[in-house]
Amino acid sequence: MIDMARKCVVVAVASGLTTLGFALAGCTGDDTPAGVLPDASRSDTASPTGDAAQPPSDAGAPAKVLVVHASPDLPAVRVCFAIGTKSDGSDGVIAPLPPLPDRVRGSEPFPGISPGAAAVVDDFGVDLSAKVVVPYVILASAVASDARSDAGPAPTGCDALLSGGAGALASTAYLKLAPIAASTFNRGESVLLAATGCLPQALDPAASSSLCGSSYSAITGNVSLKVFKLDTKVTATGAQLGAQFAQLSSPVQGSLAPMGVTAALSSASAPDGGPPVALAIGAKFGDLAPKTAAVASVGNVDDATLSLTTVNADGGASLPLATLPLPLIYTLSTGQLGSAASYFRFGANYTFVLVGDPAEPAVADGGLVNGRALHVVAMPSDPVVAKYAP
Repeated sequence: MIDMARKCVVVAVASGLTTLGFALAGCTGDDTPAGVLPDASRSDTASPTGDAAQPPSDAGAPAKVLVVHASPDLPAVRVCFAIGTKSDGSDGVIAPLPPLPDRVRGSEPFPGISPGAAAVVDDFGVDLSAKVVVPYVILASAVASDARSDAGPAPTGCDALLSGGAGALASTAYLKLAPIAASTFNRGESVLLAATGCLPQALDPAASSSLCGSSYSAITGNVSLKVFKLDTKVTATGAQLGAQFAQLSSPVQGSLAPMGVTAALSSASAPDGGPPVALAIGAKFGDLAPKTAAVASVGNVDDATLSLTTVNADGGASLPLATLPLPLIYTLSTGQLGSAASYFRFGANYTFVLVGDPAEPAVADGGLVNGRALHVVAMPSDPVVAKYAP
């Protein structure tokens, strides 16, 4: 893998995921050369999964967008985007915003979304329901000094960075992905975008289909975005949580669980005795289940667990994760200790996402959590979203 990959970690930050906007985790440094990304257009965005058949809605605020970095080998990244109306993205106009996230958070050396991290995109007040969006993934290290601060000058906008003119980024410092179709970011909905896949073998000799997914090509790689519509209709009441599970660990699919992963929520103090509530049975890489959030009784968040087992017909090795307490998932999701009960609020829906590689050590340099290790992050499916502050 790229040497820098093992230096990226989930770090402690000052506030929770729901108030962080488009930045959650940081990197201890990035010595990846600027020319590591090929110029390609690959994406899994043509057919969003989940409630994708719902027509655009005129009610509610602009779509809420959640992001998870689930690629096994990409380093920390930032994102630009172009907006248009043609399905092929050819009329897209690059937004004059700086690459997002654009501010340093917590102990980050520079802005970026690190491997294994999740984030909520700030509210820009823009209705994208009828628009085609073309995402650009940029190496955070390539724009490390281009960060927003209250005292410094405004950072360079994506339109200038991607213009090809003087001072623009080299084409090898970013990756243009395929267009995200109109009617994806509908008003009143929540959309999960997941960066998956790997670089070509010329840039990552360790990349393979068992690590990166069955679509991996040694020549072109398979870096892409997967798009999911999340269930935000809450039916959980009282001491209950609504929950969905997304299997976004391609290494698990390729090495440990070719037949899928089963996930269930349970709580020893639940009023009904805490029988496990199945979220997914035999979930393959790229699956989101159930399509309608399951309702699980959780008497006390502190004794609630997400259980993961493999459905492996050949009797191979099991997942190194057996039961994950919700407080641990809270810490892995936010970088904070304690207050898990205030994060997992009763009567709300959450999406639990399996990411990472079981071959990676759980602890990285400096004793911090290794964002590339196998873990679960959880996000409110209908999060509180901060207004973008330029």
